[in-house]
Order: sequence, then structure tokens, then C-alpha cells
Amino acid sequence: MSERSNYSTSPQVLAVDFKESLNATNAPIHEVVRTFIPDYAAMIREHDAEKKKRRARNRQRRHRARPRETSIAKLASTLRKATDKPRGNKQLEQFRHRVGELASFRFLSRIIIARHGPMSDANLARHLGDGFTRKKAWQLRQIVADLEAEGGPWHSI
Repeated sequence: MSERSNYSTSPQVLAVDFKESLNATNAPIHEVVRTFIPDYAAMIREHDAEKKKRRARNRQRRHRARPRETSIAKLASTLRKATDKPRGNKQLEQFRHRVGELASFRFLSRIIIARHGPMSDANLARHLGDGFTRKKAWQLRQIVADLEAEGGPWHSI
């Protein structure tokens, strides 16, 4: 019984092992003890760096650069394919007969905003003409934003 097991976790055995490890090294006690204390500051810095990278990746995914010129035909065909197979999405079912209107609104509003800069819905309606009202411009902007959101048919365009 003089020989003890290497797998014992009793406090006495751990204390003896710790003292033996101190005697085995020729380093001062404060340096040996420091190796057993985790560096919480470094762990927090690593965690913050990983969190910052993750947030940057997510933001880049959400706000990725879109190509400047997408034709009305490409927008309309993409939306038409999505409305043909809506997969339980009620909003896409309701857009079945408005494909051309939505595609042309997105195309024209992008051109107007690129030329004149950011503007209110009332100004956009005034630039579009053809009986557009502020409310109609706002509604169409909301619809286009939903179609361009992640998971929407225009997200990858």
C-alpha cells in the first residue's frame, strides 16, 4: 500500500503531487503557480475577437454588395419562377399577377435613387409619376425589401 495510484484525486495526493512538481522544477514558486492559473483576460480577448469576426461575417452576408445593373427581364423571370412554386409562401402567391409591376418598380427606383440620392417615398412617387402616391411607393418599397431579404427570390440577384 505504500505505492499510490496515479489516478487518485484525493486532496492529500493532489497536494503531494503539486509539491513534487514544485520540487522537480527549479523555477521560483510564483512562476510555477502562475502556470496553473488560467489567463482569464486572454480568454475574454479571444472571445471578443471571435464575436467581432462572427458579427462582421453576418453583417457582410446581410449587406453584401449587389451588382449595379440587373435587368427588368431578369428580375421578372426570377420572381415569376418563385411565384410558380411559392412553397407555402402566401406573399409569393399574391404576387403572381404583379410580377411586371414589381420588377419595373425595383429597376426604376434603383436608377432614380442612384441618380438623385436617397429620398422620401413622396419624392420617389413624384419622380415615378403615373399616379404614384406616397403610400403606393412605400408599399412597393416594403415588398421589394421583403423580396430582397435573405431567403427571398431576389436575394441572390
